[in-house]
Amino acid sequence: MKQLKIFGYDVKVPTYIPFKPTKEYGWIDKELNQLQISYQKRFSTELVIYVTPQKPEYFSGKGEKIHLFENSIGLYSVSESRDPRLDWELDGLYYSLEYVSQDPPTKSEILKIVKSIK
Repeated sequence: MKQLKIFGYDVKVPTYIPFKPTKEYGWIDKELNQLQISYQKRFSTELVIYVTPQKPEYFSGKGEKIHLFENSIGLYSVSESRDPRLDWELDGLYYSLEYVSQDPPTKSEILKIVKSIK
């Protein structure tokens, strides 16, 4: 299990990423009290994970419900530009994963990334 101790919370990050990142970075948006972690492959692919201790507005409850972990249900959706997204709660933190790419991954690939976070 890989963790970051950032902004006062133990944040879990994926141990599986389906591409070799050419750039990895993260920052804290103090206004939103949110951590953003980004893995990029050149300019064509970006995997972004948002983490916050308060339930964000974008946790709308819309999407396909998917069982992720023991007590965690995720909400899977796809944007108009076909980019997949998965929102879930884990250990009191709210996570959102967005995968932006010209060649979007399958739902099973997104689940593989998320399940490597537990």
